[in-house]
Amino acid sequence: VDDLKAKLAAQEVELKQKNEDADKLIEVVGVETAKVSREKAIADEEEQKVALIMLEVQHKQKDCEEDLAKAEPALTAAQDALNTLNK
Repeated sequence: VDDLKAKLAAQEVELKQKNEDADKLIEVVGVETAKVSREKAIADEEEQKVALIMLEVQHKQKDCEEDLAKAEPALTAAQDALNTLNK
């Protein structure tokens, strides 16, 4: 019986240490989880900003392509007119 009591006492000490280690680990995981959550929120905000910028760029690209399409015939006509000039 005394031998079992000694084993039980040793296991209780070991269990207490393991519980303390687990509590510390849980605390670290909690801190890291909060940090990751903050970083994810920042990343999500940046993603939204990038999406808006991308929409603006696409709109400007479309406008530029339309302007180019309108200007190309005039440029071609001007080049053709230059080619008809004599020295």
